[in-house]
Amino acid sequence: MKIVAIKEFDNTKATHLLPLVPEPTKFTGKDDLTSIEISAQPGVAGAAKVKVSIKILEGLEETPRELIAWHKSVERAFIGLSCTTGTQQIAALPQFTQGFAWTTLEVKCHEATEVTRAYKIKAKEAELQADDGTKAARINREITAIHARTKAQHLADAHAGHVIVTEAITALLTTLMPNKILQCVRRYLRREARKPLDMKVKTYLLHVNRINHEEIPELPPNCNTAQSLGSDEISDTLLYGTPKSWQREMDCQGFDPMASTKCTRNCAVLGKHRNVRGL
Repeated sequence: MKIVAIKEFDNTKATHLLPLVPEPTKFTGKDDLTSIEISAQPGVAGAAKVKVSIKILEGLEETPRELIAWHKSVERAFIGLSCTTGTQQIAALPQFTQGFAWTTLEVKCHEATEVTRAYKIKAKEAELQADDGTKAARINREITAIHARTKAQHLADAHAGHVIVTEAITALLTTLMPNKILQCVRRYLRREARKPLDMKVKTYLLHVNRINHEEIPELPPNCNTAQSLGSDEISDTLLYGTPKSWQREMDCQGFDPMASTKCTRNCAVLGKHRNVRGL
């Protein structure tokens, strides 16, 4: 059966979620910003204060790059304000979110709290099964106490409170970002992020590294550096992104950039290897 694509469907939109060249900065009014003073040296008494402005997240029209910037700003604010516990962080978040974003964050925080509660109960039940009967009464009391704990009490926990808020923020970003964004961004870097004709090679390399090392680690589902492209993948991306004339010249010279060391490989990819003439 022949499948006909709908005319309104743009099959290129998903591949440019994090374009190589950042979008122009949008003007933000004062009503859309939260101004706070954070410590230049958190934890040091009498340290200088720095005034910063953070965009209030609405959660409706923000691009993935804007969501990443917001997340980094909130993390810096937590550090500068010395908000180390879940209670302090959840109390500060209404200053940085509103509308749909805040409503979703509350729901995700509740879900993360219930997951934490279930995990603790399961651990206690496993301890009860392994017990020989001497500690059964104490463990049952602890299980009952965990069932009775409120969300505020879980957030006040020195160990679990911060984790709950972190998981809630991650779940919020996962909700707001497009589906399979990590897959789309990695595919875009490999297949479509070619060097523009008017862009210097050094600038092109900086853009690729910025996306790979600063933005990809902020994307769901894992939100860590393990999902960034490896050095071999970056070299392959740079090789594919360079002009075809450069690649043909390397082929004519019999030079295989992928068979060289990382340093030599990148130099060759950037058209600066001494053995590659006329680039």
